[in-house]
Amino acid sequence: MINIGGLPKVLAYIFMIIGSFTCVGIMTAIIISIQGFISDLIKRLKWKYKYKHRFDKPPLAKCYCIDCDFYGKNNNREDWNECLAHKGWRVAEEWFCWQATPCESDTEKE
Repeated sequence: MINIGGLPKVLAYIFMIIGSFTCVGIMTAIIISIQGFISDLIKRLKWKYKYKHRFDKPPLAKCYCIDCDFYGKNNNREDWNECLAHKGWRVAEEWFCWQATPCESDTEKE
């Protein structure tokens, strides 16, 4: 039996149910917050590891774009050129290409 002073039993049960739902809601919020914190911590640790080991593997690029056979001069702008291997993409000379075909000779001397 519930005895809360002079309150009727129905009102006491209502307060008990409201209190139970409040406790469950608070516990759920705490669990979700802890889960979010742990998830963010794992993401940060993975990023730190990936950032620390980013130069362990050799680069995928074969050469700079300026050293490629497909590198062509574009007359519209001097600092951008067209890559004939990629259907005329505009590329800067210091970019890398994973599908490059490096030049056999120095193009500046020709």
